[in-house]
Amino acid sequence: MIRRILAAALLVGALVLSACSGLPTSGPVNAGAPADGTPTTPDFAFRPNSPQPGATPEQIVAGFLDAQTSPENSWRIAREFLTTGFEAQWQPTAGVTVDQPGSRRTVATEAEEEAEITLTVTVIADVDETGAYNVSEPAESILPYTLEQENGEWRISSAPEGVVLERDFFADVYRPYSLMYYDPTWTSLVPDVRWFAYRSQAVTTWIASALIGGSPSPWLAGSVQSAFPDEVALAGPSVTVDSRGAAQVELTDAALQATPETQSRMQRQLEATLRSAGIADADMLVNGTVLDVLPAPVQSTAIEPWPLVMVDGVVGYLTGDGLASLGSAMSAEVAAATPDALALGRAGEVAAVRAADGVVSRVTAEGRAVVDERAGIVSPTIDAEGFVWTVPALTPAALQAVGADGVIHAVAGAWPLATRVHAVRVSREGTRIAAIVSEAGRDWIVAAGIIRDAAGVPVSLGDQIHVARLDASGYALDWLDDHTLGVLVRTEDTTRVLTQTVGGLGSATTAPLGEIVMIAAGSGVAVPRVLDAEGTLFTRRGSTWTQAATEIQVLGTQVGG
Repeated sequence: MIRRILAAALLVGALVLSACSGLPTSGPVNAGAPADGTPTTPDFAFRPNSPQPGATPEQIVAGFLDAQTSPENSWRIAREFLTTGFEAQWQPTAGVTVDQPGSRRTVATEAEEEAEITLTVTVIADVDETGAYNVSEPAESILPYTLEQENGEWRISSAPEGVVLERDFFADVYRPYSLMYYDPTWTSLVPDVRWFAYRSQAVTTWIASALIGGSPSPWLAGSVQSAFPDEVALAGPSVTVDSRGAAQVELTDAALQATPETQSRMQRQLEATLRSAGIADADMLVNGTVLDVLPAPVQSTAIEPWPLVMVDGVVGYLTGDGLASLGSAMSAEVAAATPDALALGRAGEVAAVRAADGVVSRVTAEGRAVVDERAGIVSPTIDAEGFVWTVPALTPAALQAVGADGVIHAVAGAWPLATRVHAVRVSREGTRIAAIVSEAGRDWIVAAGIIRDAAGVPVSLGDQIHVARLDASGYALDWLDDHTLGVLVRTEDTTRVLTQTVGGLGSATTAPLGEIVMIAAGSGVAVPRVLDAEGTLFTRRGSTWTQAATEIQVLGTQVGG
């Protein structure tokens, strides 16, 4: 019997301003709210002070750093702290150094006409010139500033390129945008998250330039592709948004040489990319004339909105009307494997199942085939092509994938620095794999692109990126959407649920009381479901965990589509 618990939803909004002179504002281009209505970073701008008469070198550098929170008009206020000669040379878009709050120390050396300020910061992440966010172990970095007298006032004559922002201010100045690329089959779109100063008037141009004139992040380069030919570039100095809310993207003449199919894919890729900036439509133009093309169709990666569960030996979706079975044959085959972990493939036609004895099988309505009997296999994952992925916890390099033909394919390049792997999940479109691994005694969330051969068989993993450093033990994860992971992290006295952007920031909430054993994507964007050891299923809305059902034996994950 399933006991459903219905609860009213409570929506609570909170705005916390935690920096210098933050005032609510509105702007022409802002990131839209996620589809589930989860609040985003509040929309406000910093109003830093200009240089004050008689300011000391230390005060000028401090004011310059403070002014870097305001990117409006190409960091106009920050440039007031620079000498006339250096003002045009300083490149704030060269990158971002993200430092740990409270870590800054300065040493000043002052002469009559020149001064030097050495700033020491503890760097925890950086954003490179392409907008890619990179997390790292905390490490001290020394940043030098030289000042000169100009018109009787101290001004900075040399400084590091880029801007320096404390972690607590970073998300108030920069926001994530998804450059969208295609998988190798031109079937699905894959996000490549980049960070840009969202209040800058140039943000739309930066996004379009990064897509059309740039390339995928190195860790994704072997796993995705762009429809834009190398010869095609932005022709205009900027991308504008017209009165209809449509971006006007002027391209070079080479766009006319692309085939209609390629133009159609370009249109889809561009529209999907700009949508992350809240722009609903885009026109591609050549010499002022709009290209009349329709966006190419793409495969959806949306999952079923209902939880995939096993109850009383029946596997199916837990709907508002009860349990909707996967189909008698498929449900019976999965249940017969006595699963303690379940991953359902595309269209529900194939599943990866780990039995209570640790044996992993590939299951269809026609039957079951054992794919891995090695000891200590972590919860298996399945990709959009139906390959079942398995790896022993204590042998991270022994990652393998097995398809419908039963052939075992060793996947090279798996987590070369890891001593243990705790959990793995392939993304819904099959181009990326995320994992929780132990490296040098610390747990990390990592990700890598999947490299396949011409037949779609997984061959190796690309370069690994560190997505987030965990301060406790991570043990389970799932893709909540195309760029967000839900991760279970266990401390001595509680369990936390981390919602982590791949290529960005994360946030943690306390899980429901009890021993939480499984996590899976929910029905909304970046919304998790969790299951405790007693079989109670919880879902999260806003700041509240709601009990959804009891007597659940297994909570499964889904590929979708």
